[in-house]
Amino acid sequence: MKKTVSLFSLAAATSFWRILLLLVALAATQLLAAWAMLLNRVGSLSLEQILDLHVYRFSPAVALTLATVALLVGYGGSRSRVNYTMSRLSLSPRSVLRIHVVYCTGVYLLFWLFQVTVVMATMVLYHSIMDPSEI
Repeated sequence: MKKTVSLFSLAAATSFWRILLLLVALAATQLLAAWAMLLNRVGSLSLEQILDLHVYRFSPAVALTLATVALLVGYGGSRSRVNYTMSRLSLSPRSVLRIHVVYCTGVYLLFWLFQVTVVMATMVLYHSIMDPSEI
């Protein structure tokens, strides 16, 4: 059990903060774009039009690609600490793969949760800025 926890914490230490920073930057970009669009609106603007912005459609794909790169870079290369710890744990390759799959799945679920939260926050922002007669 200690080996599994050590490998899982090693995986989290190599990429978690980068991915969290990426998710926060993505959420801030999307919410600022929606806020700017709502403040500078011309005529009637629906929530669907805001969610159809390029920043809502393409930036999650870019962020997901960057998160995948961060996950892959964290396990490869010649990082002495990672390689040293991996060699000392003496886990089977199947166990290592299983732990990495669980960690990566958790990161992708966190990514999905952030996107759902951003869409809900956009909805709240939309209803707080728009007049009830325009909705």
